Amino acid sequence: MANWLSHTPHHFRDNSAYGTLDLSPTYAAVYNVVLPKATQVVDRFHLIRLCNLTLVDTIRRRIQNERYGHRGRKDDPLYRARKLLVMRSERLDEAMSEKLNTLLALGDEGAEVAIAYRVKESVCDFYEMKDYENAQNYLAQIVDRITKPSMPRELRRLGQTLERWFDKITTYHLARVTNGPTEE
Repeated sequence: MANWLSHTPHHFRDNSAYGTLDLSPTYAAVYNVVLPKATQVVDRFHLIRLCNLTLVDTIRRRIQNERYGHRGRKDDPLYRARKLLVMRSERLDEAMSEKLNTLLALGDEGAEVAIAYRVKESVCDFYEMKDYENAQNYLAQIVDRITKPSMPRELRRLGQTLERWFDKITTYHLARVTNGPTEE
């Protein structure tokens, strides 16, 4: 990326108001050097992907291993819930919601997967908010809740990531930019 940016026309670099990035300190450093005037914005896709893959899925797998002593198998409740867990709750019809709740009740005794799912949904809700200050407060509340010692370690780690990238995440609500077109 640094090479590509350094070869773009000077006027492009000078007039770039925003730069979207994933949660990579390397990319942030590149922007600091090559596009120092650009405001950095964490791309929503990457943060939601982090919630889905490394949060909901990691916790689901850990609980699966702790409970059954093996990876998910087709009849295991948490394994059967894996695809529903990455879907937005608003896209689940009544039957799908009922199936997800039943599978979580059967396989997630400590409700850790359910909590992770609600956190992921809250992060998605954060991105739907229209007001910058309300969004900042909402994300701060998420961070405050998930960094408590009683939360699963994966959630606490996510909370630390959200804290570290807080300004660049909330800037989305000022810029409303994404790097989606470049990801295709």
